[in-house]
Amino acid sequence: MDKYSIGYNAKIFIIDGSKLVTAISEHPDQMYTNIIFKKLLYEYAEYLCEKYGYNGMVTGESIGQVSSQTPQNLMLISEGIKYPVYRPLIGFDKEETINYSKSKSLFMNQSSAEFCSLFQKIRE
Repeated sequence: MDKYSIGYNAKIFIIDGSKLVTAISEHPDQMYTNIIFKKLLYEYAEYLCEKYGYNGMVTGESIGQVSSQTPQNLMLISEGIKYPVYRPLIGFDKEETINYSKSKSLFMNQSSAEFCSLFQKIRE
């Protein structure tokens, strides 16, 4: 990451959100599971900012790609977060994001489910 963060040592935090998914899934009547999950991730990122003295968080969100990334929902998810949320890919579509991450050798080529499918089973 040093080549992408001039003047500071950027860190990427990857967490295991399976316990959050399980806890949220215990409420199958909940309509806003993806938004709740993302809000909890933002709150954890806020905690990391406070713990390590960071000045903000960076996400890979792009506007309108999924329900949790509509302008209104991005506003709701960010509400109350004390640190800036930087979204450098906000105008990219999914293919542009993948191509960009590949060009920077950041693409994680692994078989993982899409974010939106995390809670799909509880709605069926």
